[in-house]
Amino acid sequence: MPEKGILEFYDIESGENVRFEVVEQTTFNGETFLLVTLPEPAGDEENAFILRVKQDNGEDLTYETVDDETLLAALSDIFEELLEDTEIQG
Repeated sequence: MPEKGILEFYDIESGENVRFEVVEQTTFNGETFLLVTLPEPAGDEENAFILRVKQDNGEDLTYETVDDETLLAALSDIFEELLEDTEIQG
């Protein structure tokens, strides 16, 4: 699993390869989460996403976006605190 750098994987739903820049990683309630951005944002806005990392029976990892609003708010606070002294540059 990448700590910081580029995360690239195949999206089954879209049938395309997806690339994200991993900004930060944390563990919350025994699960691993990544804060990622698009390496080349569209327009002036930079989009950030929080992905849940799941490990299958083997060593295969899957990534899913966090949609639960309560969990998303808690993770956003954690990542904000982790990045307090870090400036994200595009």
